[in-house]
Amino acid sequence: MTIENATIRLNDAQVIQRQWAEALGVIGTPSQALARSVEEFHELAELLTMKDPKDFDRLCAEDPDFRRRIKEETADTLVVILNVCTAMGFDAENLFLERLARNHAKYPPAEIQGWIKDQGIDLIAALKKAKDRWNGNH
Repeated sequence: MTIENATIRLNDAQVIQRQWAEALGVIGTPSQALARSVEEFHELAELLTMKDPKDFDRLCAEDPDFRRRIKEETADTLVVILNVCTAMGFDAENLFLERLARNHAKYPPAEIQGWIKDQGIDLIAALKKAKDRWNGNH
């Protein structure tokens, strides 16, 4: 199977990654998969923390090499997250869709924007209010 220029579903990506890892003999335990994901997140975070946020945003917009580095570390992070899903027996696609549905219910945009406008609070305060409300009901 070739994956160049392919558009695939998340579950297909999970299967392809698992098959590749099996072929290499590197299927890990949940703790190994999580440890590896922490390493990759750290590499991605280092790109942000080494710059002032304004410089980071400017570099993302203007510097192709910096964008390439962000792209590569983001891709590495996605791969290790698929490994975590596989190690834990999670269906990556359903996990993702379930979280999207929960976030949409938990943080309804119209309500959040209404609180910002009507109550004069900032986005962080509005998100905290929505989270507190959600936690009180669930």
